[in-house]
Amino acid sequence: MASTTYYVALPFVPGPDGPVPSQAVECQSAGAAKAAARALSHNSKHVGAIAFQRIGDPDEGKFGVSDLVKHQGTSRPFSQPSEAAVS
Repeated sequence: MASTTYYVALPFVPGPDGPVPSQAVECQSAGAAKAAARALSHNSKHVGAIAFQRIGDPDEGKFGVSDLVKHQGTSRPFSQPSEAAVS
């Protein structure tokens, strides 16, 4: 089977040692994932959200590295500057 691109919005909730991932939302496009991350970050239960894309072959279980598309919210789940948001 050919590779498939998955677009995901992933919210974060407060945890004892910082933000922890919550329930991911699969989206149809990068734009939809950005919009979903924006909306999820405004939910009072969430401290932020990210949108990312990942390319892989689900039949073979092989996936590439996830690419951050957008970071939204007041709490950064990443500490490396190279993982900054892309608008």
